[in-house]
Formats: sequence, structure tokens, C-alpha cells
Amino acid sequence: MLEPQNLPVGLFDLTKTQLAQVEELSNSQQFSGLADHMLSNEEKWTQMMNTALAEQDMPEPWMNGTDLASTNEVARTLKKLILIRVLRPDRLFAASNQFVSKALGDEIVNIN
Repeated sequence: MLEPQNLPVGLFDLTKTQLAQVEELSNSQQFSGLADHMLSNEEKWTQMMNTALAEQDMPEPWMNGTDLASTNEVARTLKKLILIRVLRPDRLFAASNQFVSKALGDEIVNIN
């Protein structure tokens, strides 16, 4: 189980709720191994947590193997959206726009 005291120094300032959500996602088929990937790729995840545009700098552990998200951009963007909601809720609006744009097209997002 992910606990704040078990995380490497400087790896995120995640709340207990966020840690529990990461653990829950990691136990699902769609995000299998997420927690392990975060711990073994500390630098990438820390960079994403500290960047202004987190939705554009998201590590993607699902890009290996037979995961649908490795070949389907909409599925990949949905996974990013889910992780943004858990890890960086301040970027949820931007990530939502990114998802809608990929799923429905840029013209839906850019309606004036």
C-alpha cells in the first residue's frame, strides 16, 4: 500500500485520499502497475506534478504491451484525464477540453 512515509523524498505531496485513489487505480486492469511505475519513475512523475501544464507532461505507463491506449488516442487521453482528476485537479478543465477535442473534434471545443 502506498503511504506518504514510504514515498521517496520529494516525490509528490499527495494526500491520503490521492494515495488511496492511485492504489485503487493501480489494482484495476486498466491501470495495472500504476503505483509501481510511479515509484520506479520518480523523476518523470515529479516533473508532471510540478509542471504548469500537467496534462501535456503525463507519463504513460500504458504505452507498452497490448493496452488499447497504446494505439487509441481517445483511450490514451481518457486515461490521462482520469489521472489528472486524481493527481492534479487544478488541471481538470484543460484535460477535459483535451479529451473532448480528441473524442469529438476540435470544432466542438472551439465553438464561439
